[in-house]
Amino acid sequence: MRRLLNPRAIVGLVLGAIVLSLLLSLSDLRQVALAFQRFPPVLIPVLLGFIAAREAIRVIEWHYLLHALRFSPLWRHSLLALLGGDASQILPAGIYFQNYLLQQAEGTSFATSLAATLGMQLLEGAIALLVVGIVGVPGWSWARPAIVVVLAGYVAFLVLVSRRPVVEWLQRHSPEQRAAKWIADRLSDFLEGIEGLMVPGVILRAGLLTAAYMAFTVAAFYVVVQAYGLPNIGPLQAAAIYCFVLALIIIIPLPSDLGLSEGGGVGIFLAYGVPLSQGLTIMLISRFASLLFTELLAGVAMLVFRREALHLTKHERPSDEPLPEPSSA
Repeated sequence: MRRLLNPRAIVGLVLGAIVLSLLLSLSDLRQVALAFQRFPPVLIPVLLGFIAAREAIRVIEWHYLLHALRFSPLWRHSLLALLGGDASQILPAGIYFQNYLLQQAEGTSFATSLAATLGMQLLEGAIALLVVGIVGVPGWSWARPAIVVVLAGYVAFLVLVSRRPVVEWLQRHSPEQRAAKWIADRLSDFLEGIEGLMVPGVILRAGLLTAAYMAFTVAAFYVVVQAYGLPNIGPLQAAAIYCFVLALIIIIPLPSDLGLSEGGGVGIFLAYGVPLSQGLTIMLISRFASLLFTELLAGVAMLVFRREALHLTKHERPSDEPLPEPSSA
């Protein structure tokens, strides 16, 4: 059991699962290959540039929120942890792998840093819902009332769980059993983290950063849309389509969004008059491009900061000493 819980085993298992999930996601190679054949190669660097810009801003926001929680991680640790989590999003709950990596690198509390991860997701969902509500979807008269209800639920949930009496009640009623008490204590740490982020200035700055990296993601999605010749889908419509899919994934907590994003994307594409086959092709290309380029960026970061990446599989925090030079013997 100790061997299975060893950081080296955990990181290796997650990396192997990412590779396997990518292979399974690309199982219908013929359909994906046919779609890629029509994609202009000149746009591939553009897509990579937009996704790289998105990841850069996400790292900045993640680092900022950790500071708001009174953590002071090194930039390179924030970078490796965030990119590792984003690369793991293909796995069920893989995004929370970044909290484990940060704990390995800095010794930060997993439960407390989890508040920053959830905060970024909630901000994404809120902004996505606002975009869909503002732009609108043809024929979906129910969309705006539903968005108002969901956003009200967002606010009520955050106000409720971030109140100090909730944390104090949890601490008073902590069970005596060791395992149950440990879970209650971690939940208390998480709620304290949420409370620490519920500051207007923090929410405003994080919201602006979230809107910025979402804009780059929408830009990448719009590039794919235009590559397949959909002149009736402009930047605003592309933003509404992407944001609807994003909100759907965040609101419906399935173990994996594979299938949900494609189905939701095809559904809203149909509302805009895009044929099913074209909508599915665009969703497939957009998803796979984002996954593959994120994996690439995470791999590059691990190569650049290989010393820190190696130490993520060990218990101790890495020192600032350089890697030893290879022996010439």
